[in-house]
Amino acid sequence: MKSLVSLIVIGIIVTSCSFQKPSKNTTSIYVVPHPDDWQLFMNPNASYSIKNPDEKVLFFHITSGDAGKGTGYNKYYLAREKGSLKALRFVSNTFTSGARLGPNMHEKVVKFDGHRIKKYTYRNIVAYFLRLPDGNVDGSGFSKFDFVSLQKFYEGTATSLPTIDNRTKYTSPEDLKETLKSIIQLECADSEIVKFNLPDENTATHPDHIYSSKIFQEVAGTLDNRSINLNLYRDYDTDTMPQNVFGYDFLISAATWGVTTSELSDNFHYSTWDSLHNSWIGKQYFETLTLSQKNFSPTDSSGFTVN
Repeated sequence: MKSLVSLIVIGIIVTSCSFQKPSKNTTSIYVVPHPDDWQLFMNPNASYSIKNPDEKVLFFHITSGDAGKGTGYNKYYLAREKGSLKALRFVSNTFTSGARLGPNMHEKVVKFDGHRIKKYTYRNIVAYFLRLPDGNVDGSGFSKFDFVSLQKFYEGTATSLPTIDNRTKYTSPEDLKETLKSIIQLECADSEIVKFNLPDENTATHPDHIYSSKIFQEVAGTLDNRSINLNLYRDYDTDTMPQNVFGYDFLISAATWGVTTSELSDNFHYSTWDSLHNSWIGKQYFETLTLSQKNFSPTDSSGFTVN
């Protein structure tokens, strides 16, 4: 059963949003458990959001994807962050060539509910990096941070959740959710439509994906007086699913992944341009939810039902 009880209780209706052109009062939110997830699993939808200059696009990078290394190991977490930022600039510039903004993004540390968070802006893109510890593939966490993880924190077996750079610490799941809500309320103040793009917690296998989705679904249920849309994306299991992204969209998806991996190499880490990661290119499977329906059908990247 979907973890959408709070949404159902307050009667929010979610409608299909596929590739339709959004209104000027739209904010699209992409929830990224690790810094390289949106490029593989939420593209080309992400590129279509960025393409529209009248649409605001928020990227929440939840964990640092540090693989238990913290801020050490040649700053692996920063290499992954830079990969996502470079990919965002690349996608933006494919639609606005000649703007000459270069690689510089407006960078600052902002404070919400007492928590300091890294923020970047570039045209209509806003990217937040929470820098929570990587939870490991099974949610067990790593010794570097006393085996805490987003899953343990959500379930109550970890009493606090620090960031890997010691910039802040969340003391409860409600503390984290209230912080995220504060950010969304600020960024979406002028938006009548808010679209959440999340991992599908029912098909995901990585706990960081599952609990990132659960947390944001619960936050979405607390937003008032808005049209709330939810797209839930399949992720790791799409490696064996048929390709469903073609033509120019495929070029954008492959190139976005290419610039992401190049940043890892530029920062002295192994490139993830390999057979495993590349098996996810050209595949975007997501579920658009209508809460009034009891049965949901998976859709492909164009919004048509997949049999």
